[in-house]
Order: sequence, then structure tokens, then C-alpha cells
Amino acid sequence: NGLSMEVEEVSLPGFEEGEVVSQVPAAGQKVDKGSRVRVEVNQGSGSVTATSREERDLSTSAVISASSILPPDVSYVNYLPQNLVDNDFTTCWAEGKPGYGLNEWVRFQFPAEVTVTRLSVIPGYLKMSNNKDRWLQNGRLKTVEIVFDDGTSILHTFADQKTYQDVRLEKPKKTRSVTVIIKDVYPGQSGPNWTLAEDTSVSEMHIFGY
Repeated sequence: NGLSMEVEEVSLPGFEEGEVVSQVPAAGQKVDKGSRVRVEVNQGSGSVTATSREERDLSTSAVISASSILPPDVSYVNYLPQNLVDNDFTTCWAEGKPGYGLNEWVRFQFPAEVTVTRLSVIPGYLKMSNNKDRWLQNGRLKTVEIVFDDGTSILHTFADQKTYQDVRLEKPKKTRSVTVIIKDVYPGQSGPNWTLAEDTSVSEMHIFGY
């Protein structure tokens, strides 16, 4: 919601490195706008300042690619990875491999290094059309591996719920890319007006940070 800020290391004019005794909150912790950042020093004199950066959606500046894409259907509906950031729940990226696309991926490549704080994801196809529930019909993300450009990664499991779900990193992560790999899915199912579709589909995926 843009109301939280990321605390960076403070700058201390007139102080040498190592003279800071404590900083509250510590660098990397979340604080609300208007919160006070307290720093204690054990020697020297001078002014103490703290800086912060507001979290924003980094996805708009990313080049988005995918390991596979489901071809357009007979109605010319496309399933491109760019649909992940269009803020339209009725579009999606759908992988194009047989089955549910385990180990298929979508990648966000940034033009420069960014600091990632969280991902916000609608982990299925949030669309109703012709009395067909596309969420239930298609596969949904259950467990994903999130990989950064240095090779480090985290695992996250989503609830099978029709809403945005946040993946908050324990610490902000500097990276030039974020790759989300499908490791497990909630399978699709048939219904009164539709047949099962073994296509894992995702409506929205946004990367936040600064």
C-alpha cells in the first residue's frame, strides 16, 4: 500500500566508521511513515540523519519472459507472461508444456540492480466466462522456487485462495532478476460446464521493492 518504508543505514557527518553503537530500528526493518529512527553514538559530535525509500512496483520496468507459453485459443485469447502485470484478473500467463508445467518458469529481468522486498501474486486464473470457473478448471501455483541472480533462492507455498498473496522476503534482496519456478500445483478439475485443463495459469505477479 506504499505506507511502509525501508530503513537504510544512517549517515553520520563527523563520525568515523565504527562509532555507531546502535540504530533503532535496525537497517532493513519496516517502519511507518513519520516513525522516528534513533541512533546512539559513543563519541564525537555532529548531526545524525536517516534516509528511507518508499516501496514501489518494480515490475513495470522489467522485461518479462517465460520458459513456455500456451498458444492462443480459438478466440485469440493470449497467455503471454506480460499479462502478469496488467492488473487485469481476467488475463493470465499459462505455461505451454504437457501436464501442469512443473519446473517451467517466468522471469523478471530489470534494467539495473534493484532491491526486492516482496512479491504479490494471484496464483491462479481468476476468470469466470460462459459459466466456466477458470480458477478451478486450470492448475494453480502451490509451491514455487524464487531464484535471484546470484543463484540464491527461497521456496514459498501459496494457499488455494482467489486473492493476492504476498511473499515477503526476510531481508531485502539486491538483484537484477527474479525467476519464479513452478515446483508444485493445485490441479485443475472438471465442472458442470467445463472439462479439466492441465495448464498452470497465473493472473497476476508483481515484484515490489526499490
